[in-house]
Amino acid sequence: MPKILCIVGLALSGLLVLLFGLDAASGVLFNAGIVYDLLFLVGAGMTAWISWITFREQI
Repeated sequence: MPKILCIVGLALSGLLVLLFGLDAASGVLFNAGIVYDLLFLVGAGMTAWISWITFREQI
């Protein structure tokens, strides 16, 4: 079960990195501003990193 949660967390944070990366590059999706896009990119990247580290510990 914990491995599945790590994989789901990694997949969702990867999706968020892609989504907010595209928004930061184009500025069309949410129109919230580049600062918010960068903050969400950092947060999603940190979540992906933590999920990856935790997944590696369980193997």
